[in-house]
Amino acid sequence: MSSKFLGAPHSSVTLLRNISSSQAVLSKIPSSFRPVVGIKRETVNLWEQRSPLIPTNVKKLVQQGIRVLVQPSDRRCFTATEFEQVGAEMREDLSEATLILGVKRPNELRPQDLLPEKTYCFFTHTIKAQPDNMPLLDVLLERKIRMLDYECMVDGKNQRLVAFGKYAGMAGTIDILHGLGIRLLAMGHRTPFLLIGLAHSFQDSQQARQAIRLAGYEIALGRMPDSLGPLTFVINGDGNVSQGAQIILDCLPIEYVPSSKLKDVAKNGKRDRIYASVVNVSEYMVHKERGDFVKSEYFTNPTLYESQFREKIAPYTSVLINGTYWDARVPKILTRKNTKSLLDIKPDVPGNPTDEGCPTLPHRLLAICDISADPGGSVEFTEECTTIDEPFNLYNPVTERTLNQIHGDGILMCSIDNMPAQLPYEASEHFGNKLMPYLSDMIKSNAKEAFEDFDASPEVKNAVITSNGHLTDRFKYIDQLRSQKRVSSSVASYDKRVLVLGAGYVVPPLIEYLSRDKKIHITVVSDVKSELIELTEHFPRIRTRHLNILDNEKACGELMSQNDLVISLIPWKYHPTVAKQCIKQKKNLLTASYCTPVLKEMEPEFLEAEITAFMEIGLDPGIDHLLTKECIDDVKEKNGKVISYRSFTGGLPAPENSNNPLRYKFSWSPEAALSTVMNGARYLEDGQPVNAYDHAVSCLPFHAFLTFPLLVSIQKREHVCEKLGLSSNLRGKELENSLMKKLSGDRMKYDCLLQLGLLSEDEVALTNTPLSSTSAQLSKCLTYGEITDKGIVLPLKKNIYKPILEHLQIEGIEAQETSTYFDLP
Repeated sequence: MSSKFLGAPHSSVTLLRNISSSQAVLSKIPSSFRPVVGIKRETVNLWEQRSPLIPTNVKKLVQQGIRVLVQPSDRRCFTATEFEQVGAEMREDLSEATLILGVKRPNELRPQDLLPEKTYCFFTHTIKAQPDNMPLLDVLLERKIRMLDYECMVDGKNQRLVAFGKYAGMAGTIDILHGLGIRLLAMGHRTPFLLIGLAHSFQDSQQARQAIRLAGYEIALGRMPDSLGPLTFVINGDGNVSQGAQIILDCLPIEYVPSSKLKDVAKNGKRDRIYASVVNVSEYMVHKERGDFVKSEYFTNPTLYESQFREKIAPYTSVLINGTYWDARVPKILTRKNTKSLLDIKPDVPGNPTDEGCPTLPHRLLAICDISADPGGSVEFTEECTTIDEPFNLYNPVTERTLNQIHGDGILMCSIDNMPAQLPYEASEHFGNKLMPYLSDMIKSNAKEAFEDFDASPEVKNAVITSNGHLTDRFKYIDQLRSQKRVSSSVASYDKRVLVLGAGYVVPPLIEYLSRDKKIHITVVSDVKSELIELTEHFPRIRTRHLNILDNEKACGELMSQNDLVISLIPWKYHPTVAKQCIKQKKNLLTASYCTPVLKEMEPEFLEAEITAFMEIGLDPGIDHLLTKECIDDVKEKNGKVISYRSFTGGLPAPENSNNPLRYKFSWSPEAALSTVMNGARYLEDGQPVNAYDHAVSCLPFHAFLTFPLLVSIQKREHVCEKLGLSSNLRGKELENSLMKKLSGDRMKYDCLLQLGLLSEDEVALTNTPLSSTSAQLSKCLTYGEITDKGIVLPLKKNIYKPILEHLQIEGIEAQETSTYFDLP
């Protein structure tokens, strides 16, 4: 090991001074209490290789007469031999230690992991009442542990005294440069950033910086694609994290600009350099009423302020490195809502994002490295921290989903919560040297004595979170925060409870999709016990109920009352029974099946119960209807005319699987397939209604391919005509004249029908009164962007079918389209 990590030999003068000061410190400690320092092994995750003290630090303690016990760990970046050579004792059992140091919390909370009535010191991540670490806090209280948190060791200006921030900034910036390289490659661009590896792949930061300098040399030579436009990095924050980030970016041909110049360089900047701007809260936080910024007021009461980061900074940012402080009082700089519009901001360069060879960027904001790593924090859509194993994911603001991939639509995210662990030697050396001046106070802590008797400096004593089984006065607020979070968590979880009826083949994909959101609680009901057992094996988080809902409607109703959404995936003929219970319990209903006449007759009851019954949203019906509406709407938007439309779904030819008398591939229930072709159909052809019952149509000449028209395809116009006793074939001026006669010449009523879309060619779910149809249509006109309509809802509106198609595309379900344009007479 180089002297860089072990430290240089002390001069005799320094050594004598240390021994002398140590004797003075030890003389203040009662003879009955002899301090012993323990260094625990790190178990929080497989990447944690750091140590709170390095061998050089341990050597100083031993020379001062303090025993140091080190728990063995081959994962630690320093070996047992290195510690033993400086006088440490390797011990599995740390029970003799009075002060036990670590970096992170133990992975488990066993008695041997956290010994009772000891003083511990590590990062607890509890001071914001973080839910994941509340079990840890409970154990600390139960075992009367005196917990000293490094995060709370601050000076008179509230500046952290012992921190890894600088190395978090360095490691995070190295990682996001690597991520930017592979993200740009996925978007069609090879760049010099591909020369940069992840931080942990380098021996130390010096080696990483050398690789970044090589990439910077390539950039300076002009080897960045012109189609990218200028790249701008924004470092949010001016503390230790920011300093570390700047050390890494300085290895590139970097030009720092004030935030006021970002807009200009984003548009007119040069391609042989990278632009960077270091910003802080004074540049984008403004008082909600006055519109100014007062530093003292902001840090005292940030709730009086709002963030304009989205408006002032984000539009001109290619890569955001976020290293600012955040707690629940601080406004978020980016939210799910305001980030959507950032996708509309594109680099000002010639070209097109769809170009196969040299595509321009679809949007300027490419990547975010959220080093703060606060889930739901200053960057709201940082839902969960990424890991060193899987450092990146992709957040799509349109769908508000995060996927573990680097290709596709969205913003690259990196939010590793233990960034410095990737540079363990340097981070440990830096941290240990910062900690040493405070150890003389820390070793005096006797957890068995009253906290008031702990004679230590404010920097140390004020960092104690728990002692003698209680929160210390400075941290009693955590109890209040926990209570608030329990309430909000309870509300949030209750808002997302789903009851799934049925456990057949279509259910597992549904559960897999819903289970991605851990806030959604799923209960599956089926009368086939074996299906429920199989589902539980694959999805252990779900609840199941063995129940025949047709035989026990009361139990079914009770289950519905405990949930917010009922998804019925049982055979279609039982849906009316389910719908009646949903109406009774006032619970929304979702089903993939057709809206049958029986269900249509229940429309007034759905409306009276003020619930949504969303139907026809599976494969067939469902995806076929979405694509149909998209196709027809696209034709109309381009001033085209639909003269004929045919869609084939559910029984496409598969000769290799036609070894049965019907020469048909049964990919679904044979009973359902055969009964479906007997249903008949009603549709328009050449402007005339056609009623087809159980007969096949040959649609592809020279091929043995028969199609069976199914169910009713009727338009709103035809529905209105039938209700008013007019011919359903009326169109254009004839329709207008006939309607005006029926309406006694009332132009206002006619215009109302026209504006409501009730004379259009769109399909409509028939109801038993014109009033209910009009009310449903009016409800859709009044809402856009959310499915808040009451009554029966079909996926035929653009604001409904478009987001669903986008979600399907993310899942790899995408239509291949070919268009041929004709001039119509």
